Amino acid sequence: MPAHIHCEETGGRDVLSGEMVTAYVVWADRATPECPGCGQDIGLIVTTPPAMLNMGAGAGGQVQEFSQQHGCGEWVAVAWVVLEDDVTPERILDAAETLAAERDAEIAAL
Repeated sequence: MPAHIHCEETGGRDVLSGEMVTAYVVWADRATPECPGCGQDIGLIVTTPPAMLNMGAGAGGQVQEFSQQHGCGEWVAVAWVVLEDDVTPERILDAAETLAAERDAEIAAL
């Protein structure tokens, strides 16, 4: 896994169908630790996934993004992707390498 890229399995049992639903969230750390809106240090490393599968009744495992809004009102989201079907280690690594390249480009543009 490239540096500053994370992966976590998410999912559970669908409440209505009883079917197990799983996916993998792959995400990158922030390119800069400062909030672009106010300059406050919000941290570089993002340890929790920015999204998960909603397993509530009727949701059927839909992707739910967590709010990434800073206290000043600025949206400080990180790059992420959810892999749901036929997930292999190779697909996870491909997604991780793509996110790493995007993050590197963002850092280079600063």
